[in-house]
Amino acid sequence: MTKRTFATLLKQKAYHTIKSRILLNVLRPGENLGENELSIEFGLSRTPIREILSQLENERLVKQIPYMGTFVTQLTKEDARELYEIRGALEVLAARTSVMRIPERELNDMELVYKRAVAEFNENSGLAASNEFRKLHDLIIAYAENRRLSMFIHSLDNESQRIISILYQSPEYTPIDPLNEKYRILLALRSRDTEKVIPLITEHYINSIQVAVSFLPSRSEIPENQITPFTPALLNSAFSYPLIK
Repeated sequence: MTKRTFATLLKQKAYHTIKSRILLNVLRPGENLGENELSIEFGLSRTPIREILSQLENERLVKQIPYMGTFVTQLTKEDARELYEIRGALEVLAARTSVMRIPERELNDMELVYKRAVAEFNENSGLAASNEFRKLHDLIIAYAENRRLSMFIHSLDNESQRIISILYQSPEYTPIDPLNEKYRILLALRSRDTEKVIPLITEHYINSIQVAVSFLPSRSEIPENQITPFTPALLNSAFSYPLIK
């Protein structure tokens, strides 16, 4: 392995580690990411660390403030409402074409995924269960067979994951009957009933909005340096996401 290849691997590892910490709320909103500390931790010079932070800023996970530093962005009530309204509308669009296309074997596999999620949930591992449940929504999106639709929806994944992590780390959070909600969607998919699937998806995202806004601050309540910016780079980054197979 060449030195250049090794340095590239180190940089990729650092990027994925920092990103994962933000998505899982290990690095919390408003936290300052010091270049020196990151450089020491990952054994990289400050130049690749700055490149990593710039990439994370393009993904709206951090915000760089001149002469102040780089801060983890804060998700707000408004962000959650916008996110789930858009994602819900797009998933309904996907469902209109995917319900009749999903192979029976995929639905059988999804039954096993559902059972794993139930087991995780009953063992008080709600975050792990949520990640399993997400596969049901991914299945609906994948079989719409609309490349641009799939890429745009998955460009919202970072914010979705952050909201879920924040919720499950909140002692006061109680999920709104996720087992029944997901099972009803799965049954409607099995019956190939598009007109049942669509209102169930809509209900899921309405519930998601109601819960998220109860645990997130409004934009007026947080410092400017923590607000998640909306940039054209986010739309550009949507086209870097791989399609679900």
